[in-house]
Amino acid sequence: MSPSAAALCACLFAFLACGVPVQVEADSAVVNISYRATRDFPPAGSPASPQEQRLFVSYCAAYNPDLSRLPPATQQEWRRLKYVSELDLCDDLSPSAQVPATANFSGQFLAGLRSNCSASEQGSAAEKRGALGLLIGSTRVFLPGQPNASMAGRSTFPVLVMKRKHLEELEALPFPDTWQIAVHALEDTYSVDGSGICLIVLALLVIGIGSYRSGTHRLKSIEDDHLRKSAQSDQEATGNAEAAAKTVDSDSERASVSFGPIAVVVFALFMAGLLVLMYFFYEYLVFVFIALFTLGATSGMYECFRPLLTWTDRFAYRISSGRVDGPMYKCCGPSVDVRGVLLLLVSLSLSIVWLVFRNASFSWILLDLLGSFLLISVLSGIQLPSLKACSIFLCLLFVYDVFFVFITPLLTKDGQSVMIQVATGGGGYDPTKDSGGGGPGAAREVIPAAFKIPHNVFGSGRSLCEDLFEEPSYSLLGFGDVMVPGFLLSYLRSFELVNKTPPVYFLWGCIAYLVSLVVTTVALILMRTGQPALLYIVPILLLTVAVIAWRRKEWRLLWTGNLSGLYSSTHQSHGWSAEDGLTVEDPSRRLSSSFLIPDNEARVPTTT
Repeated sequence: MSPSAAALCACLFAFLACGVPVQVEADSAVVNISYRATRDFPPAGSPASPQEQRLFVSYCAAYNPDLSRLPPATQQEWRRLKYVSELDLCDDLSPSAQVPATANFSGQFLAGLRSNCSASEQGSAAEKRGALGLLIGSTRVFLPGQPNASMAGRSTFPVLVMKRKHLEELEALPFPDTWQIAVHALEDTYSVDGSGICLIVLALLVIGIGSYRSGTHRLKSIEDDHLRKSAQSDQEATGNAEAAAKTVDSDSERASVSFGPIAVVVFALFMAGLLVLMYFFYEYLVFVFIALFTLGATSGMYECFRPLLTWTDRFAYRISSGRVDGPMYKCCGPSVDVRGVLLLLVSLSLSIVWLVFRNASFSWILLDLLGSFLLISVLSGIQLPSLKACSIFLCLLFVYDVFFVFITPLLTKDGQSVMIQVATGGGGYDPTKDSGGGGPGAAREVIPAAFKIPHNVFGSGRSLCEDLFEEPSYSLLGFGDVMVPGFLLSYLRSFELVNKTPPVYFLWGCIAYLVSLVVTTVALILMRTGQPALLYIVPILLLTVAVIAWRRKEWRLLWTGNLSGLYSSTHQSHGWSAEDGLTVEDPSRRLSSSFLIPDNEARVPTTT
């Protein structure tokens, strides 16, 4: 697979994580347990004395706010806690089941292990027995009542699920007849920890390196194109038509994929259809995209390090490709560099390691590393030809992001966002669903389309409910939230290199991208829900570019994007010679000290 083809395949799923910068966490509750350490009871009717020596322990549990209503911490009430180890509340669901009068738990909060019916059904049985609430110990923590939305009639009867090992610790507490429990909802809090800062820095590095590399690559392609056309003209003038045709063929083989405005619209519509297919057939298509990521990451890493092979001939050893008409010759040319083969094997090995251990706790490191290589390769392999194409593309993805995050919850049966469902595990799979059994669930397959950094990556500030669910929580930033603005920054860098101007657009574009990520984080904290990052990235970035282009009076040049013609005009006025490929700087074209307002003499003449 060629680098351009691998980059194009990778683009088919890179946008699927657009707009999901953080993982949506489940609702949690704090369970406070109080018990006596001694049997010294105070006199009947008297308040508890300080000598009562009552101790406290706290745990974290999951609850469904659509099913149960819990009080805040300031309004929690202490109730009698009773642990029922042998009682199976699921037996009460049988039509012939009769609750004995001795099994009434009026005024008590029950605690027990998970049974073979749903947690919400266990809660209903406990409520019929007069209990005030139910605390369930389960091997796999989940949300009670999911995904049965019809059972989500909110009541004051709390049903909570905690880790089984914590319930076993509770069972070991002394003097069960002195146990008391108070539960309250854990208030949603968001903070910018080390993971959020690392994520922003990683995004800036990837988009900066990828865009700069893409601009340099495009400039080199334009220079080679002009030199080849000049050589072709010379060959045609001398009558060597066959050599001229070969020159054109070699040029077309090395050209990057360029999307015009129409192709951009078609591609955006294709992405919308693909996202809908992923929503309905997630469990099948997820493995296709995992395989595509493995191939794309291998190609991306190889392309990122391949230029190192051309910098030096040390340790170079080439092997002949054999006959001219053989497949090896057609694929690799007359000879193969052994260093390139080793680089390809290393790239493939690293991708395979991620593929095998993609569900391990350390896999996020490989995912971020391979994803960075992939995005840098994509930005170099796929280029947008003008600001017009970039604007259309960004605006379409802006609408795409907003629609699938904010509008689709109004259209789906369960009221869930299509984008978030696909990015976090698929609409057909809910890792927190309420089903019978309570055993460990199957590993969740997630599309590798987002940078992941675990919260509290530096190991400080761990909260009570941080590890409630089996999977650790991550800060997420979709590959598309880096790649989509990266196409615009790549074009801006190309424009500046061709036009021989300082990197004004590129630097201000990076600053605007940083500001948009900060705004996204602020919106996340204020709204307490996952935010589509492109909702803030697109307007901030486009407005920044538009203002600078208006001040520099370069809007028309940027919008049309005729970089090849601009290159010819610029280098002809600089004394460019197609014969030697050298350029001579004209002192009269020096820019003023202001980045935003160049001298009139520095205007690039347009060609008709």
